[in-house]
Amino acid sequence: MDKDKVVSSILGFIIGDSLGVPFEFESREKLKMNPVTTMVGGGSWDQPIGTWSDDSSMVLSTIESLSGGYDLNDLGHCFDNWLFKNHFTPHGEVFDCGIQTRESLKRIHNQIIKNQTITPLPPSSDEKQNGNGSLMRILPLGFYLQNHSIEERWEIIYDVSSLTHSHIRSIIGCFIYTELVIDLINGFGKLDSYQRMKERVSGFLTDKVPSHELDLYGRILGSDISTLKESEIRSTPYVVYTLESVLWCFLGQENFKDSVLTGVNLGGDTDTIGGLVGGLSGIVYNDIPKKWIDVLVRKDEILELINKFVGSV
Repeated sequence: MDKDKVVSSILGFIIGDSLGVPFEFESREKLKMNPVTTMVGGGSWDQPIGTWSDDSSMVLSTIESLSGGYDLNDLGHCFDNWLFKNHFTPHGEVFDCGIQTRESLKRIHNQIIKNQTITPLPPSSDEKQNGNGSLMRILPLGFYLQNHSIEERWEIIYDVSSLTHSHIRSIIGCFIYTELVIDLINGFGKLDSYQRMKERVSGFLTDKVPSHELDLYGRILGSDISTLKESEIRSTPYVVYTLESVLWCFLGQENFKDSVLTGVNLGGDTDTIGGLVGGLSGIVYNDIPKKWIDVLVRKDEILELINKFVGSV
């Protein structure tokens, strides 16, 4: 594994997230009139330039936990430290958290108060519980699990997603993303990685998940998502649409800057899409603009934590 690519990927995620923070909730039509071209502050959350969101906070919490090995109980404690103790926040307080994630972490908080072992949520049958809140934080698992069997990878992704999002649809989305990360980090090109992932995921999940759930990812797994028109891509927090947007941006561009800016300029859930695109693009490209890295809030602490994680995997 190329550890420099792991650093670039996680840093790319946080850069993409920070690019998107000021434009979260903006419409695509508005951004077409005034496209995002660089890192800025203000905007939707009125935050300083280089500010990252809950997406990066949870990614940083995940790599902190995984630096000591996989322990679901410890991971839950790390998420709790973020939401309730402002750990790994850019400015000392949480300014954004999805409704489903917050409610799930309240459950974990209560388990901690009662000195109970933190456990995944039971499987959900509520289709409305399929926001992108577990997908947005799953990137580090792709690096941590690359030498595990696919069965082990599925089981761990299942449990990690289910700390906050336990519907099988959300878990499938996390699995698709991390399987692509594994092929990219192992040196396969973008298109080869995409094809390998599609074949492996489709074959593995055929008998493990309901067919109608796998069919919902048909535009990713059953065809080539990159061939769709922009008008066919919906950049909402719904996990399927988020993943489609991310792969469409990643596969359709040829450098880091264009990839993440394409994601942000789709509008909607700009920070999550920007972050997830940046995570993939950071593996493939080594051209993250230095001026974007330099303005990241708590840059030195972020790099120290990433390097600690890289040294442990």
